[in-house]
Amino acid sequence: MERSWDVQDFMSSTLGYKQLVVLLSDDMRLVKSLMDTVKVEDVDLIAKSIVDIGEVMGRGLQLVQTMTIGEFEKNFSVSTIFRLQSLASRAIHHYVRKVGTIYLSNVLGELLPRLLQNELSVSLEIDPAKLQTKRLDKENVLEENQQQLIHVSQMIFDRITTSSMVEIMPREIRLSCHFISSVCEQYQEKFGPDDKSKLVGGFIMLRFFNPALVTPESFGLLPPGTVPSQIGRRNLVLITKILQNLSNNVQFGQKEQF
Repeated sequence: MERSWDVQDFMSSTLGYKQLVVLLSDDMRLVKSLMDTVKVEDVDLIAKSIVDIGEVMGRGLQLVQTMTIGEFEKNFSVSTIFRLQSLASRAIHHYVRKVGTIYLSNVLGELLPRLLQNELSVSLEIDPAKLQTKRLDKENVLEENQQQLIHVSQMIFDRITTSSMVEIMPREIRLSCHFISSVCEQYQEKFGPDDKSKLVGGFIMLRFFNPALVTPESFGLLPPGTVPSQIGRRNLVLITKILQNLSNNVQFGQKEQF
């Protein structure tokens, strides 16, 4: 009797995974087939396992580049590439996290704990519907919060883009950005003149910096046992919205107001 394919059985087979990684690195047809057939509930587990074994085998970058091509061939819209919970986007997420954790600690490891203790100890809320304050001059509070939010976001942006931090960015992430730019040029008939910078910026922020900013405790960027408060978490989300819109060349409020 023919046995049905089971993800848990396959994941327990190291040899099977090694063979799959080799094939995925070299065969674009297999990448497309896998991206089309993996169940949604299995996407993250398979993506992480493939990246882990790919790195051990020295094929991590090649694997991610092949899956990046698959992502472009499946999605011809800037609004969907690297933004859906696809196998490729999850694999890329796990890959940049694996190769960039130490770098993130160098960039944000000292800044975030200090911000959460000081600048982010009070709300930066700019949504009138979510603002909680005892002050009667709510408009003034919103204006003050907006200015402080801009200040903190600028501080983080300056830290990320300072020359010393750019210089130590992992080679793998630099190559991934360059590869995305090159693939975008190959499909230039599908994209506008500004889309290349949006795709690279969206990749580096959406899949790398922003996850670390929203959940710094899961990236080891906070002291052990430290978790942002509800206010602190909301502040971090607002900061990532600004940084994400900035990387996409979108003015804050043009797509989503808060």
